Amino acid sequence: MAIGINTVSNINSSYSSKNFNLPTIPDDMPTSGMYKTSDGAFKEKILDIARKEVAAGKNSRGSDEWKKLQTYYMSKESPDRSGIVNKALSKAAMQMKSMQIMFNKANFFLTLFKNNQIFGNKNIGNNFMQFHDGSGNLVAQFRQNGGWDFFPTSAEQARSQEFMAIWDNAIKTAEQEIYNTQNVIDAKRGGHYVDLGESIKAGTPLDWDKLAAHGITYDSATGKTIVNMDIRA
Repeated sequence: MAIGINTVSNINSSYSSKNFNLPTIPDDMPTSGMYKTSDGAFKEKILDIARKEVAAGKNSRGSDEWKKLQTYYMSKESPDRSGIVNKALSKAAMQMKSMQIMFNKANFFLTLFKNNQIFGNKNIGNNFMQFHDGSGNLVAQFRQNGGWDFFPTSAEQARSQEFMAIWDNAIKTAEQEIYNTQNVIDAKRGGHYVDLGESIKAGTPLDWDKLAAHGITYDSATGKTIVNMDIRA
């Protein structure tokens, strides 16, 4: 399945090879080296986002920003799309130059498509160019009227599914945090004591910052819940 990139074309970007200035893939197309964080840190980031989402009464699953996060997480398993595209475009540019066909980075694809017959390559048509990895798998495509698409590998698809599970779990956790935290605050309002140590043992999600703002903290050294009645809940 092809996944379109919002950027219709990144033809004004340049890649220097053999003195050519060539188009490059969009910045948000997954390629190896893009993922620069640990999975643990990424999950914490998603949970922070989920807390804000739930607090605002929304779930942006499927939005453009959500898709960017999904693509970023997916990129840990991405092939070197940037290198594959750059190599293929450089080869095509060298061939056009050898035949004295003039082009620049702004009209590269238009010139390429117009002269597609000189390549004898099924990957270059009169309005598209496709890019394959070393195993022959289609990983990217540029279309004259559609811009850039990428085709996820099986590893990327698995990573994409994993991201959806991470998101859904983060939303569920954030919802539980709000519910459980409010129960503790309501208990204080009613003059009741809640042992946060038991909640910790049970793995109950809680918003500790909000509890502290309401005068409810937990001393891990003594294992005691501290309730400051001077702070009104």
